Amino acid sequence: MTGIIALDMDGTSVIGSQPICNELSQYLSDLVSEGWDIVFVTGRTFAWSYNSLRRLRFPYHLIVQNGAITLRMPHKRVVAKHYLESPLYSQVEAICDDESTDFVLYLGYEYKDKVVYRPSHFPEELKEYLAKRCHTIDEKWHEVDSYSKVPTCASFKCFGERKSLEVICSRLEESLGLSVSTITDPINKDYSIVQATHPKGNKGDSLLEFAKRRQKRPIIAAGDDYNDVPMFNVADVSVVMATAPEELKARADIIAPPVEECGLVDGLEQAINQVES
Repeated sequence: MTGIIALDMDGTSVIGSQPICNELSQYLSDLVSEGWDIVFVTGRTFAWSYNSLRRLRFPYHLIVQNGAITLRMPHKRVVAKHYLESPLYSQVEAICDDESTDFVLYLGYEYKDKVVYRPSHFPEELKEYLAKRCHTIDEKWHEVDSYSKVPTCASFKCFGERKSLEVICSRLEESLGLSVSTITDPINKDYSIVQATHPKGNKGDSLLEFAKRRQKRPIIAAGDDYNDVPMFNVADVSVVMATAPEELKARADIIAPPVEECGLVDGLEQAINQVES
């Protein structure tokens, strides 16, 4: 039996921005040779993701920014795209103003993953945190006064304390119908991140769209955080990393050893045995 294996990246397939480990790379290559489709599904940008995956020599797909865009690799051919348009920005701004923060635009693969933000819209404490975060992950942000000249974006993010972001997340979903996910910032756990994409731009819908296009089942999905839940909801078998929140591990079919131990190999082996039994 063959099917689709959908893999989150940071914390699941790779450690931060490090290259994928040799053991996992070889294991996935062998699965592709057997007929499995490998698709990496991440909230990160293409540029960040490709830096970790560039050593892979087998064909795979890459879904970035939680489903905003899907690319066939290694040829970097866009096969699906769901972007947000500028009329939405004023509504998002009103939501963020109530919580004393702002949103940052991620323009997408076609714009070399350029990020634009409005420094004057952030309180000083948040600006200090964001500056340190950008330095740590080597992400270059470009200052603008206005988003009026940005017609579309792949996604946008809000940063702040979790309680405040939960309010923003709820309003983005209820008022605007966006696909929204919230994670604790792995760089600074005192802060959280909300990422918003097109209603069809989430890990679950993008994975289903991919499976329909490839005409394949079953689906095995592996992840380690709450933004992976939409993938788990559409998968036949869910693999959750041992470092994931307890709530996610409680709903997992299989718990894999940590990414630091290249534990995904063991988790996927168990999952494949389960779907083949």
